[in-house]
Amino acid sequence: MPSRWLTVSGSDVRPGPTGCVVDVQAARSGGVGVAGKCGYDPARRVVGRKRHALTDTDGRLLVAGVSPADLHDSHGAIALL
Repeated sequence: MPSRWLTVSGSDVRPGPTGCVVDVQAARSGGVGVAGKCGYDPARRVVGRKRHALTDTDGRLLVAGVSPADLHDSHGAIALL
């Protein structure tokens, strides 16, 4: 084993990521055959919905949700937590 690698032993070390990241995407939706509530996001100039995703620091998806576009990003993130 190279000297730059460290091995840690003990019960205080937890395997896996310790944080999470919230990402929001606005998507245009509407038209024929689309059910559900849509909203308007003036910052992104989008009529439709937002996708909220909560991922760990390794990039694995933990929770996902969809909301109307008029819901603020932080409110959608709180709903995921």
